[in-house]
Amino acid sequence: MSKLFFLLCLASSLLSFNLLMRLGSSKKCEDLHLVTFLNQAETYRRLPTIVKNIRSLHAKSFCYRMKNQKLTIHVIVSSESERAVKILLETWRLDVDRLNLNVQLYSLADEQKQMLKSLHSAHYSGINTHAKLILTEILPKSVRKVLWFDTDLIITEDLNLIWCEFDVFNWDTVIAAAPNLSDWYEKNEHSSYPALHEGINTGVMLLHLSRMRERDVTRQLLSSASLSQLRYGSPKLADQDFFNAFLVEQPRLLHIISCLWNVQLVPRAGNYLLQRCPQLQTQQPKILHMNYRHKFTALLDPHLQLNMNPTWLSLVNDFRKRYKQFADEDGYELSMSPQQLLEDSTNSEVNVTKKAECARRSYESREMKGHVCYELRSEVTLKRRILPFFMPYEPVNSANFKVTLLTQLSFDRFESFERLASLWQGPISAVVYASDAEVHELADLLQVSTVFVPRRNIGIHIVYKSGTYYPINFLRNVALDMAETEWVFVTDVDFLPSNDLHQVLNGVGYRKKRTCYVVPAFETARVDLAMPENKNELKELLASGNVIHFRENIWPQGHSATRFRQWLNANSSYRVEWSQDFEPYLMLERSLAQEVGFAEDFVGFGWNKVAFVMSLDATESRFEVVPHGFLLHYPHQASPDMLRYRRNPQYKSCINLVKQEFERFLACLHGASALAYLQICQPDSQPPLSIL
Repeated sequence: MSKLFFLLCLASSLLSFNLLMRLGSSKKCEDLHLVTFLNQAETYRRLPTIVKNIRSLHAKSFCYRMKNQKLTIHVIVSSESERAVKILLETWRLDVDRLNLNVQLYSLADEQKQMLKSLHSAHYSGINTHAKLILTEILPKSVRKVLWFDTDLIITEDLNLIWCEFDVFNWDTVIAAAPNLSDWYEKNEHSSYPALHEGINTGVMLLHLSRMRERDVTRQLLSSASLSQLRYGSPKLADQDFFNAFLVEQPRLLHIISCLWNVQLVPRAGNYLLQRCPQLQTQQPKILHMNYRHKFTALLDPHLQLNMNPTWLSLVNDFRKRYKQFADEDGYELSMSPQQLLEDSTNSEVNVTKKAECARRSYESREMKGHVCYELRSEVTLKRRILPFFMPYEPVNSANFKVTLLTQLSFDRFESFERLASLWQGPISAVVYASDAEVHELADLLQVSTVFVPRRNIGIHIVYKSGTYYPINFLRNVALDMAETEWVFVTDVDFLPSNDLHQVLNGVGYRKKRTCYVVPAFETARVDLAMPENKNELKELLASGNVIHFRENIWPQGHSATRFRQWLNANSSYRVEWSQDFEPYLMLERSLAQEVGFAEDFVGFGWNKVAFVMSLDATESRFEVVPHGFLLHYPHQASPDMLRYRRNPQYKSCINLVKQEFERFLACLHGASALAYLQICQPDSQPPLSIL
């Protein structure tokens, strides 16, 4: 491209959009290629926000609106993040054709890992970020130029303008970056890595990959990194130290871009911002980069509030405001339309299993668009976004932990979840059903929680809100799929486990095949009641009337098969038989739970757990009650779906219809052994008034 076009790019930030269209309408807009690396939960949970940020700016750009420019985000993942990112992208179902936005996923091949094997890092992000050094090997050769970006930033300007910097690269140049705004390389006594002047920050970089391949720059960069590591030790700023040391040796490869394209907000740079980036006095930043470990709690630090200059504080506030804006946006706006998703599923391979055929024959109201229950029934077809392992998580040591607690909750139940987690020290797989805005708020809460921050065995998985009703059994299935242990304990978030329950269920005595272990459930009407420490304290509370069997006064059939009187004096487990509407809280084999599954047609309130237990009985599973350990339900506000069930006769009728169809499904699936379920169908019966 000509230098005239480059000057046009530079001037465009000062020109109106209409003027830019008139001057640039005859010019060709290259497709943009962006690349980032997602190493762990702290990085990949920011991916939805940065994608929404990039898409928003791209949609407003001249090149997209007038030239139909395509934008590809290349996402490199580590072994720790690969599963989570794959699930997110598969369930997000970005509308590639409408958006001209594509996201490509790459995992490091064995030979690429071998290239980085000898390199170390003292940075909190770990050694995997060194993948930035070998982009020529990871990305396909068809990708000639890329813009690298870290995920801890917010973009405020059309990225075509920074892409224009490629047009002024001289023949030698292969890398462009903005200056490092702190004094790290000049005055930091802890850093021995060299840099040109103040050095560069590698959170935003332009890389001319085709030139790097032609000139074997990657090999030179890796060789320099190995020698620098021997000379200076493990790099405290990860790949950035390696790049800076390399560019000291070969400065001709570097082109410096405006500091406005990478305004770093690490507190160390705070008092140097206007000195090192004087453009901030008259211009707005184009990229705000929160390159600070405590990214979203920086403004909570009173020391920083008192000692930092107003410019830094203002920019950090601006970053948080802009980040929240994009985090809160509904990610489903970027997804394929319901009609596209329906066509996509119609064109996919037909599931011809007996289970699928029985579902087709039994769930008639799913397909009847004129049916009074169609809105509720159609919710089972919704495709929901999933972001698993939202917080740092480490694989469970199966030698020490045999059982994972499964639960699900809406965002407003977070306090209950925190209390539950404080009482259960074993692994947890919990699904939070939340909007994009609530997910942003959840991240803030989790980062300051004294319960969750120290733990690495709690898998918190996000299902983004879609539809009218709470998809309780879909959420349970997600929690089940993410669990790792051989056994799982299915409970609801408003039930607190006794202190000894994990130890009891984790013991060796409860491991019979196809046996479901019932944990007795109790309730109290007193919010202020202290959690009983053991079975003896519970007995005293039962005797005083402060605790009763769960729903014994309004829905006794839900738990009466537990035989509470026998449990009070039991020292060993005892077998119980399934009975109509039995809905205990169970520990069972994960494989058995997956075999049966939670029927996702049950949304909102009513019958969801009853159906699961009925399915277990249909497979001839046994039920045994554990003699120690228990659950206690505390009072709380009724869920919207429960209120809907109480007050809306049509909704109640539709939920009961789902139960009838489910019973026909079981009869179809299991034959004569399940015909009894058809005989107990009571259209006017009421489900338990347990709170979702």
